[in-house]
Amino acid sequence: MSRHNLLPNEATLEEDLIDFDEEDPFENDERVRSIVMRGVDLKEYSTQIEAQLKQVEQESINDYTRESSNLVFLHQQIESCDSILETMQNLLTGFQSDLGNISEEIKYLQDQSTSLSIKIRNRQMVGNKLSTFIDRIILPPPLIRHICENEVNESFLEYLLALTKKMEFSSEQRSKQVLSVLDVEPDLERLRVKASSKIREFLLQKIYGFARPNIDIHHIQQGLLKFKYFYSFLSQYSIDVAVEVRSSYQEIQSKLSFGSFRNFLLGLLKLLLEIGSKIDLLAAPESSLKGFFTDRYSRQRVNVFSLGEPSRASIFSELDTFTINPLEALQKNQRYSFECLFLAYHRYLLDTISSEHVFQNDFFPSSAELLPAIFFKSNALFLESLQSFLSNCYDAIGIVIMIRINDNNQKLMTRRSISHFLRYFESISTQLWSRLNLILNCHIESVRSANPKVLGSVDIRPHYVTRRYAEFIASLLALHVEDARLHTMMSTLLQHFELLLRRLSIELQDVKDRIIFLINNYDQIISVLNEREVTGDEVRRFKQLLTEQTDLFIENELNCYYQPLITFVKENGMHAPSPSNPNLNITQASPDLSRLNLTIIEALAKDFGESWKTVLEKITNDILNYFTNFKMGTLILQQTLSQLGSHYSSFEAIINKHFRSVIHLNPTYTELK
Repeated sequence: MSRHNLLPNEATLEEDLIDFDEEDPFENDERVRSIVMRGVDLKEYSTQIEAQLKQVEQESINDYTRESSNLVFLHQQIESCDSILETMQNLLTGFQSDLGNISEEIKYLQDQSTSLSIKIRNRQMVGNKLSTFIDRIILPPPLIRHICENEVNESFLEYLLALTKKMEFSSEQRSKQVLSVLDVEPDLERLRVKASSKIREFLLQKIYGFARPNIDIHHIQQGLLKFKYFYSFLSQYSIDVAVEVRSSYQEIQSKLSFGSFRNFLLGLLKLLLEIGSKIDLLAAPESSLKGFFTDRYSRQRVNVFSLGEPSRASIFSELDTFTINPLEALQKNQRYSFECLFLAYHRYLLDTISSEHVFQNDFFPSSAELLPAIFFKSNALFLESLQSFLSNCYDAIGIVIMIRINDNNQKLMTRRSISHFLRYFESISTQLWSRLNLILNCHIESVRSANPKVLGSVDIRPHYVTRRYAEFIASLLALHVEDARLHTMMSTLLQHFELLLRRLSIELQDVKDRIIFLINNYDQIISVLNEREVTGDEVRRFKQLLTEQTDLFIENELNCYYQPLITFVKENGMHAPSPSNPNLNITQASPDLSRLNLTIIEALAKDFGESWKTVLEKITNDILNYFTNFKMGTLILQQTLSQLGSHYSSFEAIINKHFRSVIHLNPTYTELK
């Protein structure tokens, strides 16, 4: 290569020197930088370098020439090494082939190991399952010995549970057609029969133990609950024995409960306080009760028509706590009305039923018919006794109280989730309502057909029948029995009693006395109802009747003294408000002046002016004597005087409008007030 080819073109070099923006590869080279910094001519320096390279090249060739023999020897050595390396390569290739074979053998061994592991694991699983199967199906000697030889106790219960598990497992495997269970089934069957026999004997012994005297049945039942699984075992594996045990329990408990409730009921009936008889009717004449037993009947008659003192309704505050010990009460000579005996009996009955219900739910599950069967005879006995009592009962108040108690008992059993005795409570309700209907109809009929002449003398005072009726109605309303049947009968009684009071009032000859009689009787009824703090249609109706009769009395009373003046006021268009509505304004129409007689008007004014003080005094005395209730008499007196003032005010208005200059009134309305 020539020198010109080795060195760059001058133009190119100039371009390289001029193009400062282009990156120079020698820019960071220290040697180049130092040459440039010294100011060396680059062309000369390049020529020098080229000469040096030629020299080095020539020297290198000379060196190779001198070392040619060595190079040959080196070549021979290299060939010898290649031969050795080739041999090594062949050895390594053989090793690689041998290692490949070993790897295949290792993989085979690994597969064999995995297969053996799976086989071992499977055999272990089979062994475990087989061991479990054998353990669950085999009958160990301790189990057989305890079931067949040992007595029935809590330890027996543990082995019975174990036997149950084996029988369940055997049944399960038989359904899967496992033939091996057929070998143990005969032994299982013998154990089942033996266990059932021993359980039957144990349970029947406990059940028959209920009949021993002075035994706390509840305590025995609590002890039996520890062995409630016995009956479950019988229900599943010996149904006939379970039925026998349940039937025996039902029979024993039925006899015991019947005897217990019969004795309790007989003891209660010895404490019965007889209240009322068929002659204790609202409109029964007092003469029919006179005789040797007058005082006794009089006391009973009050109880028939009234809640009495202390109130018979107080029993409702003791619905959950009321009890009677018949023996102690008899020794203390205590007596109770039938509703008290009714409540005491049912407190005992419902508590016993509830306790029995709890026990049976635990010990005899799914035996809903057992509970009512046990108490069937006891309930039939009470229903028969109730019917016998009601056939001679005329105590309507007592029956209404029992209706409420019976309703409460039914709700109580519903809250306790005991629905087996609905028919029993309905039977009681039917008997009570039937008898109540009969008694109230007797009262209604006595009122409807009552002969005023037989009921004794009648004066303006309240009649004794009214007092009976007021107490009776107040008592029924105070018992708060919301039933359409009772309301209908009370409404019918109200209608007939209104008519009876009118018939009694006709016995009085004077019209005013009749009105006073009705006012006194209506007022007594309202007073009794208000004292008892009751409300109802009866209260509203008698207030209406009282208002009507009060207005009639006031009009009649004023007409006795000032009828001409009142007639004059009415005929000339002045109408005073009703005494019962004094707040109404006086209505006025234009009078016909041609009809007004000055002489008559002067006479009316003069008569009133001369007599009003005397008349007011007489009216006051009469009214206060007429009415037995001072408060009512005072109210009527106020209304009467107010009505008189209204009439006189109307009369004064006519005079002041048309005859002010002719007639002078004395007193004026202001003075009268």
